[in-house]
Amino acid sequence: MPRDYIGKNCPYCQTPIKPVDDVVVCTVCEQPHHRECWIENGGCTTFGCPGGISIDVEPTTTFHPGIFDDDDDNAHEPDPGREPRYERVFVQESRVSSQAWQGWALLGAILALIFITNSQLFGRGDVIAQHEASVRALCFSPDGSNVNSGDSNGELLTTEFPDAEHSISSIYTNRTTAAIACSDNQIYIASGYDDGIVKLMRASGRTEVWSRELSNTGISDLQFIPGSDTLVIVNNSGNISSINPSTTKVNWTWNSDSGTIYDIDISPNGMLIAGGSITGDAVIIDGNNGSGTMMLEVNGPGIRAVCFGIDGELLWLGDKDGNLTVLGVSERAFLLRPDGHTRSITCLALHPSGAVASGSDDEKVIIWDEETGNELKRFNVGSGVNAIDFSPDGQFLVTGDDKGRVMSWDVSDL
Repeated sequence: MPRDYIGKNCPYCQTPIKPVDDVVVCTVCEQPHHRECWIENGGCTTFGCPGGISIDVEPTTTFHPGIFDDDDDNAHEPDPGREPRYERVFVQESRVSSQAWQGWALLGAILALIFITNSQLFGRGDVIAQHEASVRALCFSPDGSNVNSGDSNGELLTTEFPDAEHSISSIYTNRTTAAIACSDNQIYIASGYDDGIVKLMRASGRTEVWSRELSNTGISDLQFIPGSDTLVIVNNSGNISSINPSTTKVNWTWNSDSGTIYDIDISPNGMLIAGGSITGDAVIIDGNNGSGTMMLEVNGPGIRAVCFGIDGELLWLGDKDGNLTVLGVSERAFLLRPDGHTRSITCLALHPSGAVASGSDDEKVIIWDEETGNELKRFNVGSGVNAIDFSPDGQFLVTGDDKGRVMSWDVSDL
């Protein structure tokens, strides 16, 4: 392996290339990759590069553990007294041995068979936008024509969908984007930050309407009431407020006794607002005036994500231990406890059909049947998932992850 590649980061897994690693170099952009990353992605992982998995490989040298020395010109020479343990591969020319072709053909056949027999566990996402920092929030526009995403550096991107040919960027420097929401009438885009600032922009042209500090403890989430311009925000103290976006006037505020509320969701009819608290309890209040508090004691670790079902009668809760709980709102009872994640559930999203998707720090997204809690589909994103949303037509799911990627996944078979 040319030593120029040693220490460079593989663009897929973002870890340095080591002397013992099998490396594939794209013949289009000349970017080195770990072989397993190249295969898993189906080709070059550099954004916009057309390099594909058809790049040929050729065995070149044999490596022995312990004999590599950066200061030794003969570092690649094998020790004649030891049997080789690792075969090294490096892309050099468009040539390949018949044995290599046979090996790749066998591997391809095995992977195809696995994919056919268990397709819900596989899926390839397309990167439609790339941030320089971890994506913390995203949402589709109501008409599905673009995706709005924000990262931990305060950059906002609006990306055309599904073509992803053009993005509009605006930056609110060094402030983590906690939440992004679009009004149903497509007039406004709102974003909230960890310093308590809320910014309101016009969706057309991304011009700023106002920027206000609406909390001195930071914003944890915000959403528009369905069918309305009314904005609901929750701060890190757990207080939920209704805001008139035209005047920034506070319509009402509900004060929490449960500490920080990580996430809120609003029922499809706009009548109820639910929040999940750091204490592991769920709270439901009246969406019109913030009254009529209903506390649902889950008695688990902190709830990080909440999502109403399609008729507002079910409430999905995801906690810091990776547990999902489905509550009947009217019954105030536990109905389902789907099991599938191994780390904290960070986000939930409702599909137009009623299915619910969960994203997790375990790098997976799982889509669940609303009625039974059975797993319908699973995606391995390859990085911690912080935000998810379905397209309005239900054909696609988008994810935002710790590698700064906004990815699109085909869910048209739901």
